[in-house]
Amino acid sequence: MKQLTRSMMTEDVEELVQLLVESHPDPFRHFGGPVSFYDAATRLLDSLPETSSPTQFWRLLSPFVARLRDGHTRILCEQPPDAGRWPAEFGIVGEQLYVQSVRQRDLLPLLGAQLMGIDGVSWSELCDRQQQLQGSDNVIDNLRRLTQNMASRSLLAALLDYDQKMNTMRFALKRPHHQQSEIYEWSWDAYDHDVIVPASTVHCPPLDTGSITWGFLDENHDIACLRVGELMNYREAFEEWNHMGFQRPIEAAWSKHFPDEPFQVQALPKLLSRIPSACETLENLWQAALTNHTTWLIVDLRGAIGGNSLFETILLYGLYGLDAVLENDGGYQIPRYSPLYLKNYRVLPDGASLKLGGYDFRDQREWQKRRRTPLCSASRKQAEAEKQWEQWIESIPTLAKWVHRQTTKKTRWSPKVLMVTGANTYSAGFDVAAMLWSHGAKHFGTAPAQAGNCFIDVLHFALPHSCCYGTISYKESWRFPENPEIGTILTPQFPLTYEMLSRYDFDPNASIRMALEYIQRRRESV
Repeated sequence: MKQLTRSMMTEDVEELVQLLVESHPDPFRHFGGPVSFYDAATRLLDSLPETSSPTQFWRLLSPFVARLRDGHTRILCEQPPDAGRWPAEFGIVGEQLYVQSVRQRDLLPLLGAQLMGIDGVSWSELCDRQQQLQGSDNVIDNLRRLTQNMASRSLLAALLDYDQKMNTMRFALKRPHHQQSEIYEWSWDAYDHDVIVPASTVHCPPLDTGSITWGFLDENHDIACLRVGELMNYREAFEEWNHMGFQRPIEAAWSKHFPDEPFQVQALPKLLSRIPSACETLENLWQAALTNHTTWLIVDLRGAIGGNSLFETILLYGLYGLDAVLENDGGYQIPRYSPLYLKNYRVLPDGASLKLGGYDFRDQREWQKRRRTPLCSASRKQAEAEKQWEQWIESIPTLAKWVHRQTTKKTRWSPKVLMVTGANTYSAGFDVAAMLWSHGAKHFGTAPAQAGNCFIDVLHFALPHSCCYGTISYKESWRFPENPEIGTILTPQFPLTYEMLSRYDFDPNASIRMALEYIQRRRESV
């Protein structure tokens, strides 16, 4: 394994500190100010050993980065392949972890068991250690990262402060309807059994290659379900990235679809023809719903882990129309442009500058202006907004064509909207949830891991010697500028609790069942 010298590590720390100071919107805030930030950086430098492996060096860097308390800014270390796994996987309900699936039939009685500790480290201590190891946006985000780290031997070793990866560990679990926890010693192994999950009474539509799909949940076709996964694989996102000059995802998609052909910008239409369109998916759903006189729409965002937030605008337009788009108050964002931004995106947006710290306050100023503008100028504001909308959608041809088709239709579908979120609803997925919440959608499930008021949108970096790599946020987002409580955590109106999950026999679609029961109660009340 590659060994790093103290001088190599020193250069990497100095590079990391410079990148954070130049690129992050506010690297000093959660340290308590610049003095505390640089004091922590100096202490990090003083703690460096004479030699270290990249993994051990990452362990020193990670708590420093975690102090930014930013779920989008993180540092990682390349790990050698490790094909093993634990014989169970954990899910999040409320503010705790439970066994959601197993890989051995003899472990079936443990489905639904609550995690109480690992190798003598209590549940509360695990949560505290996780918060110190990696940044997060709220308590659910901290649990989400904990589940991810538990699925990796190297990350779990870092969490438990072990010198090396362990082959066996003792998990303290409290089984359903038991008062006391029990210890189960599990081995890290290459289990070849299929994952076993509790049976579900709900059959959700499977995600397609575009990660956006739909189907009906009842025989009468009165309840439609729009299921959203990772928002990285729909055509309109690639059109927007191309317009922005962000080539990384475009080139990655090209190598996936055409592995034997070199990428050329002029061949972009060839790539786009292979990528499903979000607009076309919604169009098919809308047509089927109108034909069947469908009343309800459940938007399933449990697997919407992030990606490109353009889908929020597409869905907003499809559900609520142009006026809703023009009047949408999604708060504001303050981007910060830097040399690292140029390294990622190549060019600055029109009107942006690296001067005065690279901050761009235009969106904030516009939001403040809208709040102050007298009602008598509403028509002028409307005309300006429509013009900006028309100009903007021209840069996304698939969206522009869809919008044009919608304006010629005499009828539109206006369903009663419910949404279901989970702990993995994050970033772009959270943006969709926040939009639906602001338009009155009933909210079921577990709170999203994303905070509304947070740092977002990332720049990629790699350190020169250790090959540690990661992302740094370059925007501060104020989705709910006047509501810090909701800005921290978007709590469902109908939260899925452990007790309720137990009542549903730990059905993986329990939150969908809650939504369906709500619909049934509404029907009965009518």
